[in-house]
Amino acid sequence: MPKVIFPVSTLTCLAKGDSSVITNTTITYYPNLKKIMGSGGSVNWVRGGIAPTEAYAQINNYTIDVTGSDYIIDTVTFYYKKYFDAPLLGRFTDKLLTQITFENASYPRFTSFAQTLDIKNLITDAKYRGGFALHGSRMVGGGNDRQDASLIFYRDGKPFFTATSNNFTVKPDRVSSEQAAITILWNDDSIYHPGVNFKYIVADKKVTLYRDIRGAQQSPFFDTYHNVDMFFDELSWKITDPLIDLKMTVGEGEAKLTFESENYFRRQRFERIQGIADETPLYTVKKFSEKYATQTIDVKALAREMKMADDQVRSLLINLSNAGFVSFDFKTDAAQIKDKLYYYLQAFTKKTDYEALQFTSQISGQPNATINLLNFDIRMRGVSQVQLSDSQNVFVVPNEQELILHQNRNFSFSGRVHAGRLDFYGSNFEFGYDDFKLDLKKIDSLRLAVPTDILDDKGNPRMARVKNALQNLSGNLLIDSLNNKSGLKPGYAYPLFTATSNAYLYYDSPSIKGGVYNRDKFYFKVDPFVIDSADYLLAASVLFEGNFVSNIFPDSREQLVLQPDYSLGFTKLTPANGLAMYGGKATFTNKLTLSNDGLEGDGTIKYLTSTTQSKNIIFFPDSTLAQADLFQIDEAVLGGAEYPEVKASQVMIDFEPKKDYMDIKKTDKDFSLYQQQVALDGNLRLTPQGLGGYGTSAFYDAMLVSSDFR
Repeated sequence: MPKVIFPVSTLTCLAKGDSSVITNTTITYYPNLKKIMGSGGSVNWVRGGIAPTEAYAQINNYTIDVTGSDYIIDTVTFYYKKYFDAPLLGRFTDKLLTQITFENASYPRFTSFAQTLDIKNLITDAKYRGGFALHGSRMVGGGNDRQDASLIFYRDGKPFFTATSNNFTVKPDRVSSEQAAITILWNDDSIYHPGVNFKYIVADKKVTLYRDIRGAQQSPFFDTYHNVDMFFDELSWKITDPLIDLKMTVGEGEAKLTFESENYFRRQRFERIQGIADETPLYTVKKFSEKYATQTIDVKALAREMKMADDQVRSLLINLSNAGFVSFDFKTDAAQIKDKLYYYLQAFTKKTDYEALQFTSQISGQPNATINLLNFDIRMRGVSQVQLSDSQNVFVVPNEQELILHQNRNFSFSGRVHAGRLDFYGSNFEFGYDDFKLDLKKIDSLRLAVPTDILDDKGNPRMARVKNALQNLSGNLLIDSLNNKSGLKPGYAYPLFTATSNAYLYYDSPSIKGGVYNRDKFYFKVDPFVIDSADYLLAASVLFEGNFVSNIFPDSREQLVLQPDYSLGFTKLTPANGLAMYGGKATFTNKLTLSNDGLEGDGTIKYLTSTTQSKNIIFFPDSTLAQADLFQIDEAVLGGAEYPEVKASQVMIDFEPKKDYMDIKKTDKDFSLYQQQVALDGNLRLTPQGLGGYGTSAFYDAMLVSSDFR
């Protein structure tokens, strides 16, 4: 067979305006076969913009078909001193292309045989482990069918953020992968996603993850520390900062970031997964798993079992992966069953408890959520409401739409808690998942609602809000029993609130006598109490015991109950000898009523030698007003002062204890003085110094007008 032998020389392959060069090689050309067989030599990456002495490969034997534009050398020895102290063995491929520049050159290519290389300075901020390839100007890190390459970012000297992929693209300014599995480590827990778009910008020291809205990337991030499945579009982290931002990018401002408890279940979702099929795919996968004793569901094997096309089964598994029931791997074309699949089936058949705990965030202009790397808490923004139990009607409304998610679905917030017919407003509220309880450390106010006798259009009682609120207390709210978060079993005792401190009821609202009852001196101090069955709270069951402080009467033990005007108060009868008023300045006897109309009385006031009988007495902190049905002063000498007999009816009383006087004002009838010998058309003032007045007095046939009677 004819051949042409060339001693050590340079071989240049030319086509399409591109060239491939082998230097210092021995060549034998077979014209009939149109093949070159060579021995020895080296190739470099000048076409990729890399200096010939920086990256090159030594060749042993090779064959080139001169009718083509590419060739492969199975084994070469590769040198790249920038990254490797020792040479690498691997495969070499070259191909001639058109319109090649340094920037877009993708040949020549070297791929290492070793797939567990530790390349410490591939990028300065992370450790790389895996295979190495150089495609023209572009470095590629990758793996094989058995093992992916990994990129590990450290924090405080420990592995923290790991990206694994079969293909990393490494450029001087960035590292990227279109399909990377992500693990964020925190102690013994992690946040994991089977495959997202990964990018690291070297200059910014910033990691960015994108969850594609197509394919298996729709799968949630699985978070074993907070025990939630996390649905969001983008994660960004500047590795020098202690914060990781999570947000929605598709339909920003409209789309909702969602965190779901790993025990979240909704029957509607289960039915939506089943669709019109006779059997839910969840059960189909479970049966396959049990039949073949495997947790790995191969597409082809399941397709044969279901008698369906591979593409249909693959699509089914990808959809289940996107919902968090399996984890689908495109590389193996198989899915790994997750515990959530079994849990959903048990919840559907009511063989296990479940809950409705879901966090949704909708916001523009800032991240939906931020992970604090000092404690791994997550601050969530744009959270309008969190439903804790729909069966017990318990939900929370965070102030500023912000809350902080802690380990195992515990979270803290300030704002409102709605529980049946109770509403709590305050700060430092904490939800404990395991106890299924809210610890309400600082309750500014507790408001109650009760059913009325009026029915709505559906025949249900209309609700009335209790007009005043219990304030400045603390306590805890048991939402339901620990094994009944789903509310499958009747929980009539729940929600159950236990006040662990005194509460206070104030009457200083401007709507109550203009706000004259200052809370520092006029209040009801409520004993710690318990309200059970908050879903069924009735007006008759509203009762609180405690101390009534008025600075009008002596402090007393009373019971707060619901008044006819739906305010909290009491009605009591005084002892037979009455109650001292204003430190003993006067005495009141008969009935006292406290409500949102203020402190009122129906009875008798004795002051000095006077007696006032009224059904309409209003007690203020600094005075008492009354519309007296009967008023009289007994003739007496008291403390050196002389008092005549006075009788009157339908007069207005203004008792000013601090100034120590009582004004008695005429309405229709004159005052009668001195055993009805004198009639006064005017007003009187009763003091410890005596009785005075002004107006017109008539006696016998005389009339006397004065502005100052004594």
